[in-house]
Amino acid sequence: MTEQGDLIAGRYRLQRRIGSGGMGVVWQAFDERLDRVVALKHLVLPPGLSTEEAERARQRAVREARIAARLQHPGAVTVHDVTEDGDRPVLVMEYVPARSLAELIATRGPLSGVQVAQIGGQVAAALAAAHQAGIVHRDVKPANVLITDTGTAKITDFGIARAHGDTTITATGLVVGTPAFLAPEVAQGHEPSAASDVFSLGATLYTAVEGRAPFGDGDNAIALLHAVAAGQMIPPAHHGPITDVVLHMMRADPAARPAMAQTAERSARGRGWSPSAGPDSRGPAAGRRSISRGISPVALRTADRGGRDRRRRAHRAAVPAVHLLRPGRQPATCANDQHRRRSATATGRGRLLRPAPRPHRRGVDTAESGHAGTGERAVREGVE
Repeated sequence: MTEQGDLIAGRYRLQRRIGSGGMGVVWQAFDERLDRVVALKHLVLPPGLSTEEAERARQRAVREARIAARLQHPGAVTVHDVTEDGDRPVLVMEYVPARSLAELIATRGPLSGVQVAQIGGQVAAALAAAHQAGIVHRDVKPANVLITDTGTAKITDFGIARAHGDTTITATGLVVGTPAFLAPEVAQGHEPSAASDVFSLGATLYTAVEGRAPFGDGDNAIALLHAVAAGQMIPPAHHGPITDVVLHMMRADPAARPAMAQTAERSARGRGWSPSAGPDSRGPAAGRRSISRGISPVALRTADRGGRDRRRRAHRAAVPAVHLLRPGRQPATCANDQHRRRSATATGRGRLLRPAPRPHRRGVDTAESGHAGTGERAVREGVE
């Protein structure tokens, strides 16, 4: 039995137990060779497993390390090494001082739309990178999303993930994943895909917004699986841009869901889809390029704000203001006209672009300037 203080593989000193799952225990440990804190996922086989089932569990642990090592992204927990303790594999991972999203919801209740958008953008970016590498997570749920005190979100536990080219090690006919967060097509027996991950992330974000799972949280797994397969989702009580994003991700038809890269961009901006919006017209490759460049949610919002400022400046330059005067005052002309007159008359060079103002008597007459296509209005003074 593994205990606190044990030395694993001659270098990892166990410090404290920080979590456990169906097939393993996670420890905080100290790497005495590299002088750093790490997390160790220690495979624990439940009693009563056959030799074939035990070997399948070992293969799954080793495969998790291999798959996670292929994915290098700030939104995914990094796997440093895989070693053995006796005949059981041990995964050496990045230590992330954080709580799971499931724990956060349990203690705080529903999260704000802004928080959910930030979490969704980061996790979707990591999963988009995984999909680009040919990896399908297959078990996206609140318990597998870690949230640090600074708000950083990371996806973890690729234990049942499937990479392109891998052989299947799950039992034939077995539905993989957590029933409450499965996509309907997976509950119906179809093979999980990237679109299934999109649905599961949508169900995860739905839970964060609503404080409950989209198909209920009863203890009857069979009844829950039937509800998921039939698409009997409980309508959300909260509404807002992030809810629009979530409902778009949870469409029953996998082909109607957005790509994960598009989901990351929309979540980061906190914007929803219009009812008629479909998958990204630029194609999934364009979305993947933006994610692979590492665009952060803050950068996306800054770029969007900068674009609005540029449009405002262009509009002000194209449509100068016309000032109306009370009778008896000298009329104000457009700033651009004044600048052109000063430039033309300052040294006597060049010709006047517009006639110089004539003595003003009464009234101001406005007319369209002769610059076609600009939409400008100029002030013309005249004597009746």
